[in-house]
Amino acid sequence: MMLSIRWKVALGTILTVACSLAVAGVTVEHSLILALGGAFLVALILSFWLSHTITTPLSDLTHAARQLAAGQQTSLMNSPTHDEIGLLASTLEDAADRLHAQIDVLSEDRAQLLRGL
Repeated sequence: MMLSIRWKVALGTILTVACSLAVAGVTVEHSLILALGGAFLVALILSFWLSHTITTPLSDLTHAARQLAAGQQTSLMNSPTHDEIGLLASTLEDAADRLHAQIDVLSEDRAQLLRGL
């Protein structure tokens, strides 16, 4: 919902600038070129922002998964979002917790066996 409001504001701004230029005596062709250039710039900025919001949590999850694979007991990112990335973070966190609990149980069993020998 916020993205659609931002788009409306951006397009409204572009149209306002285009109309102002038309009133100031700039030709329609120039106004259209400026409006399309502004729209392209807004789309470019939004695409960089969107790609950053997707790749940053995935990079964090990748780093945490590599630490877990290396045997380091780490806390994975708890994503506040409820999208696919948040679900993946939650699932990896649960798997890591169960894995560490199982390792603790096996270590305890091993210690008891060694005491019995």
